[in-house]
Amino acid sequence: MLEGNLSSLYAVIFLQFGSMQLTISLCLILWALCFMSYLIKSLTITGAIAAYFTALILVFGGLTNLILPLILLIGGTFLTKLNKHASDKMGRNAKQVFANGGIGLLCLILYYFSGNALYYLAFLTSFAISISDTFSSEIGQYFKGKTFDIYSLNPMPSGLSGGISWIGTLGGLIGAMVCTLISFLFLNIQLSDAFLVGALGYAGMLLDSVLGSRLQAKYLDENNVLTDINSEQLVKGYKWCTNDVVNLMANAITVVVFILVRSL
Repeated sequence: MLEGNLSSLYAVIFLQFGSMQLTISLCLILWALCFMSYLIKSLTITGAIAAYFTALILVFGGLTNLILPLILLIGGTFLTKLNKHASDKMGRNAKQVFANGGIGLLCLILYYFSGNALYYLAFLTSFAISISDTFSSEIGQYFKGKTFDIYSLNPMPSGLSGGISWIGTLGGLIGAMVCTLISFLFLNIQLSDAFLVGALGYAGMLLDSVLGSRLQAKYLDENNVLTDINSEQLVKGYKWCTNDVVNLMANAITVVVFILVRSL
Protein backbone atom coordinates (compact mmCIF):
# COMPACT_ATOMS: atom_id res chain seq x y z
CA MET A 1 0.00 0.00 0.00
CA LEU A 2 2.81 2.42 0.92
CA GLU A 3 4.69 1.62 -2.30
CA GLY A 4 1.55 2.37 -4.30
CA ASN A 5 1.07 5.68 -2.53
CA LEU A 6 4.70 6.65 -3.12
CA SER A 7 4.38 5.75 -6.79
CA SER A 8 1.30 7.95 -6.99
CA LEU A 9 3.23 10.77 -5.32
CA TYR A 10 6.06 10.46 -7.83
CA ALA A 11 3.48 10.48 -10.64
CA VAL A 12 2.02 13.71 -9.26
CA ILE A 13 5.50 15.27 -9.22
CA PHE A 14 6.18 14.26 -12.82
CA LEU A 15 2.78 15.40 -14.09
CA GLN A 16 3.07 18.65 -12.16
CA PHE A 17 6.46 19.70 -13.46
CA GLY A 18 6.71 17.70 -16.68
CA SER A 19 10.48 17.24 -16.88
CA MET A 20 13.55 16.58 -14.79
CA GLN A 21 15.05 19.92 -15.89
CA LEU A 22 12.03 21.86 -14.63
CA THR A 23 12.03 19.93 -11.36
CA ILE A 24 15.72 20.70 -10.81
CA SER A 25 15.11 24.36 -11.65
CA LEU A 26 12.30 24.52 -9.10
CA CYS A 27 14.54 22.96 -6.43
CA LEU A 28 17.24 25.55 -7.16
CA ILE A 29 14.73 28.42 -7.01
CA LEU A 30 13.44 27.22 -3.63
CA TRP A 31 16.98 26.87 -2.33
CA ALA A 32 17.84 30.39 -3.57
CA LEU A 33 14.77 31.76 -1.78
CA CYS A 34 15.70 30.05 1.50
CA PHE A 35 19.33 31.15 1.17
CA MET A 36 18.21 34.73 0.58
CA SER A 37 16.04 34.48 3.70
CA TYR A 38 19.16 33.42 5.59
CA LEU A 39 21.18 36.33 4.20
CA ILE A 40 18.60 38.91 5.28
CA LYS A 41 18.39 37.16 8.68
CA SER A 42 14.80 36.09 8.26
CA LEU A 43 15.94 32.50 8.89
CA THR A 44 18.96 31.02 10.61
CA ILE A 45 20.96 28.39 8.73
CA THR A 46 19.01 25.59 10.41
CA GLY A 47 15.77 27.45 9.72
CA ALA A 48 16.69 27.85 6.04
CA ILE A 49 17.42 24.13 5.69
CA ALA A 50 14.17 23.21 7.45
CA ALA A 51 12.20 25.67 5.30
CA TYR A 52 13.77 24.28 2.12
CA PHE A 53 12.81 20.68 2.75
CA THR A 54 9.38 21.77 3.97
CA ALA A 55 8.87 23.73 0.74
CA LEU A 56 9.92 20.73 -1.36
CA ILE A 57 7.23 18.58 0.24
CA LEU A 58 4.61 21.32 0.00
CA VAL A 59 5.23 21.95 -3.68
CA PHE A 60 4.76 18.29 -4.67
CA GLY A 61 1.02 18.87 -4.91
CA GLY A 62 1.32 22.14 -6.83
CA LEU A 63 2.87 25.57 -6.63
CA THR A 64 -0.28 27.01 -5.02
CA ASN A 65 0.58 25.09 -1.84
CA LEU A 66 3.38 27.60 -1.30
CA ILE A 67 1.13 30.68 -1.23
CA LEU A 68 0.22 30.72 2.48
CA PRO A 69 3.70 29.57 3.64
CA LEU A 70 5.23 32.38 1.57
CA ILE A 71 2.83 34.90 3.12
CA LEU A 72 3.96 33.65 6.53
CA LEU A 73 7.64 33.94 5.59
CA ILE A 74 7.56 37.22 3.68
CA GLY A 75 4.90 38.93 5.81
CA GLY A 76 6.55 37.75 9.02
CA THR A 77 9.96 38.93 7.82
CA PHE A 78 8.70 42.39 6.87
CA LEU A 79 6.79 42.90 10.11
CA THR A 80 9.65 41.56 12.25
CA LYS A 81 12.14 43.93 10.63
CA LEU A 82 9.89 46.84 11.64
CA ASN A 83 10.42 45.94 15.29
CA LYS A 84 13.93 46.93 16.31
CA HIS A 85 13.81 44.85 19.49
CA ALA A 86 12.06 41.77 18.11
CA SER A 87 13.18 38.60 19.90
CA ASP A 88 13.70 36.69 16.64
CA LYS A 89 15.66 39.51 14.93
CA MET A 90 18.36 36.99 13.98
CA GLY A 91 15.84 34.84 12.16
CA ARG A 92 13.69 31.80 12.85
CA ASN A 93 15.51 28.55 13.51
CA ALA A 94 14.44 25.02 12.55
CA LYS A 95 12.41 24.58 15.75
CA GLN A 96 10.45 27.74 15.03
CA VAL A 97 9.90 26.73 11.40
CA PHE A 98 8.45 23.36 12.41
CA ALA A 99 6.48 24.86 15.33
CA ASN A 100 4.69 27.14 12.86
CA GLY A 101 4.58 24.90 9.81
CA GLY A 102 4.95 21.33 11.02
CA ILE A 103 1.26 20.62 11.64
CA GLY A 104 0.30 22.08 8.26
CA LEU A 105 2.98 19.98 6.58
CA LEU A 106 1.67 16.83 8.26
CA CYS A 107 -1.89 17.64 7.17
CA LEU A 108 -0.79 18.10 3.57
CA ILE A 109 1.08 14.78 3.62
CA LEU A 110 -2.09 13.11 4.92
CA TYR A 111 -3.98 14.74 2.05
CA TYR A 112 -1.43 13.45 -0.48
CA PHE A 113 -1.85 9.86 0.69
CA SER A 114 -5.58 9.82 1.51
CA GLY A 115 -7.07 12.20 -1.03
CA ASN A 116 -9.42 13.46 1.71
CA ALA A 117 -10.09 17.16 1.11
CA LEU A 118 -10.62 17.64 4.85
CA TYR A 119 -6.87 17.38 5.38
CA TYR A 120 -6.27 20.05 2.74
CA LEU A 121 -8.56 22.42 4.63
CA ALA A 122 -6.67 21.48 7.82
CA PHE A 123 -3.41 22.38 6.04
CA LEU A 124 -4.77 25.81 5.14
CA THR A 125 -6.14 26.27 8.65
CA SER A 126 -2.78 25.46 10.21
CA PHE A 127 -0.97 28.12 8.22
CA ALA A 128 -3.83 30.58 8.79
CA ILE A 129 -3.23 30.18 12.54
CA SER A 130 0.50 30.89 12.18
CA ILE A 131 -0.13 33.87 9.89
CA SER A 132 -2.78 35.37 12.19
CA ASP A 133 -0.56 34.87 15.24
CA THR A 134 2.49 36.40 13.53
CA PHE A 135 0.55 39.42 12.26
CA SER A 136 -1.02 39.92 15.71
CA SER A 137 2.27 39.71 17.58
CA GLU A 138 4.38 41.87 15.26
CA ILE A 139 1.75 44.56 14.61
CA GLY A 140 0.94 44.74 18.31
CA GLN A 141 4.61 45.21 19.21
CA TYR A 142 5.16 47.79 16.49
CA PHE A 143 2.30 50.09 17.54
CA LYS A 144 2.97 49.52 21.25
CA GLY A 145 -0.62 49.85 22.42
CA LYS A 146 -1.73 48.98 25.95
CA THR A 147 -1.27 45.25 26.46
CA PHE A 148 -3.34 43.04 28.76
CA ASP A 149 -3.08 39.42 29.81
CA ILE A 150 -5.75 37.59 27.80
CA TYR A 151 -6.74 35.50 30.84
CA SER A 152 -6.57 37.89 33.81
CA LEU A 153 -6.89 41.17 31.84
CA ASN A 154 -4.10 42.62 33.98
CA PRO A 155 -1.70 45.06 32.23
CA MET A 156 1.55 43.46 31.05
CA PRO A 157 4.62 44.41 28.96
CA SER A 158 4.19 44.48 25.18
CA GLY A 159 5.59 41.43 23.39
CA LEU A 160 5.17 39.05 26.32
CA SER A 161 3.40 35.79 25.51
CA GLY A 162 -0.22 35.75 26.63
CA GLY A 163 -0.61 39.49 26.12
CA ILE A 164 -3.10 41.06 23.75
CA SER A 165 -3.80 44.60 22.59
CA TRP A 166 -6.56 46.09 20.49
CA ILE A 167 -4.21 46.85 17.60
CA GLY A 168 -2.53 43.44 17.83
CA THR A 169 -5.92 41.70 17.87
CA LEU A 170 -6.90 43.70 14.80
CA GLY A 171 -3.62 42.68 13.16
CA GLY A 172 -4.46 39.03 13.78
CA LEU A 173 -7.88 39.56 12.22
CA ILE A 174 -6.24 41.12 9.15
CA GLY A 175 -3.96 38.09 8.83
CA ALA A 176 -6.96 35.75 9.07
CA MET A 177 -8.87 37.77 6.45
CA VAL A 178 -5.90 37.59 4.09
CA CYS A 179 -5.98 33.79 4.42
CA THR A 180 -9.71 33.77 3.67
CA LEU A 181 -9.26 35.85 0.51
CA ILE A 182 -6.28 33.82 -0.70
CA SER A 183 -8.08 30.53 -0.09
CA PHE A 184 -11.15 31.65 -2.03
CA LEU A 185 -9.49 33.54 -4.90
CA PHE A 186 -6.45 31.39 -5.63
CA LEU A 187 -6.87 27.97 -4.03
CA ASN A 188 -10.25 26.95 -5.47
CA ILE A 189 -11.89 26.76 -2.04
CA GLN A 190 -15.62 27.38 -1.56
CA LEU A 191 -16.41 30.69 0.10
CA SER A 192 -17.91 29.03 3.20
CA ASP A 193 -14.78 26.90 3.66
CA ALA A 194 -12.55 29.92 3.04
CA PHE A 195 -14.35 31.82 5.82
CA LEU A 196 -13.95 28.77 8.06
CA VAL A 197 -10.20 28.72 7.40
CA GLY A 198 -9.92 32.39 8.38
CA ALA A 199 -12.15 32.02 11.44
CA LEU A 200 -10.19 29.03 12.72
CA GLY A 201 -6.94 30.85 12.04
CA TYR A 202 -8.14 33.71 14.24
CA ALA A 203 -9.41 31.30 16.92
CA GLY A 204 -6.07 29.50 16.93
CA MET A 205 -4.30 32.82 17.42
CA LEU A 206 -6.46 33.56 20.48
CA LEU A 207 -5.84 30.04 21.83
CA ASP A 208 -2.10 30.65 21.40
CA SER A 209 -2.41 33.68 23.67
CA VAL A 210 -4.40 31.73 26.27
CA LEU A 211 -1.80 28.94 26.35
CA GLY A 212 0.97 31.54 26.46
CA SER A 213 -0.69 33.16 29.47
CA ARG A 214 -1.42 29.99 31.43
CA LEU A 215 1.40 27.60 30.52
CA GLN A 216 4.41 29.37 29.02
CA ALA A 217 7.40 29.94 31.27
CA LYS A 218 7.87 33.51 32.51
CA TYR A 219 11.03 34.75 34.22
CA LEU A 220 12.32 37.83 36.01
CA ASP A 221 15.39 39.42 34.38
CA GLU A 222 18.20 41.27 36.12
CA ASN A 223 16.04 44.42 36.22
CA ASN A 224 13.19 42.51 37.89
CA VAL A 225 11.08 42.77 34.71
CA LEU A 226 8.91 39.88 33.53
CA THR A 227 10.24 38.22 30.37
CA ASP A 228 9.91 35.10 28.21
CA ILE A 229 13.70 34.76 27.97
CA ASN A 230 15.05 31.80 29.89
CA SER A 231 16.76 32.61 33.17
CA GLU A 232 17.11 31.00 36.59
CA GLN A 233 14.24 32.91 38.24
CA LEU A 234 11.10 31.17 36.99
CA VAL A 235 8.01 32.95 38.37
CA LYS A 236 5.16 31.56 36.27
CA GLY A 237 4.34 28.69 33.94
CA TYR A 238 6.40 25.60 33.14
CA LYS A 239 10.05 25.63 32.13
CA TRP A 240 9.46 23.14 29.30
CA CYS A 241 6.74 25.33 27.81
CA THR A 242 8.53 27.74 25.48
CA ASN A 243 7.00 29.96 22.83
CA ASP A 244 7.70 27.28 20.20
CA VAL A 245 5.82 24.70 22.29
CA VAL A 246 2.87 27.09 22.68
CA ASN A 247 2.78 27.74 18.92
CA LEU A 248 2.81 24.02 18.20
CA MET A 249 0.16 23.21 20.83
CA ALA A 250 -2.26 25.94 19.72
CA ASN A 251 -1.87 24.90 16.11
CA ALA A 252 -2.31 21.18 16.84
CA ILE A 253 -5.30 21.60 19.17
CA THR A 254 -7.20 23.84 16.75
CA VAL A 255 -6.52 21.61 13.74
CA VAL A 256 -7.34 18.35 15.55
CA VAL A 257 -10.62 19.76 16.93
CA PHE A 258 -11.52 20.98 13.45
CA ILE A 259 -10.84 17.56 11.89
CA LEU A 260 -12.78 15.71 14.61
CA VAL A 261 -15.81 18.01 14.47
CA ARG A 262 -15.86 18.12 10.66
CA SER A 263 -15.61 14.31 10.54
CA LEU A 264 -18.79 13.79 12.63
